[in-house]
Amino acid sequence: MKAKALGGNKALAGISTRKGSGVYRFELNAPEKQVPLKAAAALPNRWFIQIQGDGWFEKKGCDGKIGWKQNRDRIQEFGNLKQSIVGWWLNPQGPLKMQNYFPDPVLKKKSLRNNRSYFLVETAGIMQPKHSLEFDAQTGLLDRIDGRWEFKNYRSLDGILFPFRLVIDGKRKFFLTVLAHNPDLDKKIFARPSKTIPVLKHLFMR
Repeated sequence: MKAKALGGNKALAGISTRKGSGVYRFELNAPEKQVPLKAAAALPNRWFIQIQGDGWFEKKGCDGKIGWKQNRDRIQEFGNLKQSIVGWWLNPQGPLKMQNYFPDPVLKKKSLRNNRSYFLVETAGIMQPKHSLEFDAQTGLLDRIDGRWEFKNYRSLDGILFPFRLVIDGKRKFFLTVLAHNPDLDKKIFARPSKTIPVLKHLFMR
């Protein structure tokens, strides 16, 4: 899989950090709600995303080794957030790191959806979960992962085409409205929160 960038791989290779903000919209047995979100990422595998507002608080990320999730009453550790799909989305060099997140891709077929053609690529899923990726046959851009992660609203920033909108299961919608490349970031922002609330450890979470 090749990286899609207006400036090519060189443009992607020149980015090491990313920081953004926007809104999170979700449906929870009620009309859609909206709260602010902020996110940041740094090479090689550090990232976090925080949703807070209107009584809602959730934050998750990875310090490069340990993945974690925090809400108002607990902190959870997850063994594979380093390879999470959200982590890849935020990764400053995500398209260059496809092999790390989605190893051994194989082109399976060309399909038609909503009168538009897509290439279906599947990963081996031997040491990591198996994934199916759909790329727009006309633009070459990633459109979906596993049929439930949708990457939309691609825009050019610093020679990179980046999807400013991520939709999960059609109900959880992440909209980045502000995004910057190569800001100075303190690596402490990616560390698991040290708040003294229960810590639960899990192996898998995407």
